[in-house]
Amino acid sequence: MNATSYTLGFLRLTLVLVPAAMGARYLRKAVAPDWTGSLGLLAGAIGTIGIVVVLGEVLGTFGLFHFPELAIACFATVVLAFGWSRKTGHQPLPTTVGPMPIPEKGVAGHWSDVVIVASSIGLVTAQWTGWIGQALDSGIGAGGGPANGDTLWYHMPFAAYFAQSGWTSRLHYLNADPLVTYYPANTSLLHGVGLVTLRSDFLSVFVNFALVPLGLVAGWCIGRSRGVGPATLAGVAAALTLPIVAATQAGTAKDDVLGLVGLVAAVAFVVDAHAVSGTRDRQAAALFGGLS
Repeated sequence: MNATSYTLGFLRLTLVLVPAAMGARYLRKAVAPDWTGSLGLLAGAIGTIGIVVVLGEVLGTFGLFHFPELAIACFATVVLAFGWSRKTGHQPLPTTVGPMPIPEKGVAGHWSDVVIVASSIGLVTAQWTGWIGQALDSGIGAGGGPANGDTLWYHMPFAAYFAQSGWTSRLHYLNADPLVTYYPANTSLLHGVGLVTLRSDFLSVFVNFALVPLGLVAGWCIGRSRGVGPATLAGVAAALTLPIVAATQAGTAKDDVLGLVGLVAAVAFVVDAHAVSGTRDRQAAALFGGLS
């Protein structure tokens, strides 16, 4: 790929991700207008991923998983979500509102908390970038980590099949028996988005790494209302820095990180809604927890 190809590819990717992010923002404003700070950021990120995955699956069901159709669908989502947010924004809150949201507590004025957060982020970044650098040098899935052959066995072949055929609903056989045919392929669909926009697998090396900050934010949100956000963030960081996790996820197309992030995010939505909010926020937690 030359500079022109990269520029056009990132432009196409922008035309997918920016509308998806805007749609997620309006969706969050429609169902949880009081969510701000880290919880609002988490909801927006989860909503963006959810919109891209759901639209990709729906389009792929009819063989339409291609860039133009995906971009148009994302723009349509913005319009629908904006209309919904305008409509619900003028409606009064339910009578069973529950307690007022508790202000977000965290690192302000506590140097120990700052050290915990900075150290956690630094450790995850240092460990993961080493494996990513090896993947950039050797190729995705060929970096030598344990079980990374799965990337070349079925994760990226699924993504390539989605991008080349436009279908996500047709079964793809990679074995003499259907050992991996029925495995979840949401992460492969995200890699497929990179393929249909950049027309290259360059971004696939970074997909799991891009999910790491989302996992850390989700960890923070679990403890934010009780003032232990740094501790719960550090707990997620500890899981992400386990050697088996970093070696198998960084610079590969494996899907364990997306599952981990989805689980932690769902817990964050449920815990926060139960602790500080009322009926409307619990419904929002169910929605975004389901997207997770």
